[in-house]
Amino acid sequence: ADRQQAEELVAQVRVAAVVGPDAVITDDEVWQMVRPRRGELEQVAEADRPAREAALFREALRRLVERELLIVE
Repeated sequence: ADRQQAEELVAQVRVAAVVGPDAVITDDEVWQMVRPRRGELEQVAEADRPAREAALFREALRRLVERELLIVE
């Protein structure tokens, strides 16, 4: 039962990027970086929020990838 639970948990992790041979950045890691900036979305018109949220996600992902590249080097 423990192995099945572990496999289900792994299946729920969404990989946002793989950097180098073994560094994985998960979707959750990226959203954790975006979370403190969520207030910025309230300042944007509701129709523009999805685009702004996507931009914040891309920016956070880029920063995480850059950090991992420094570690890999």
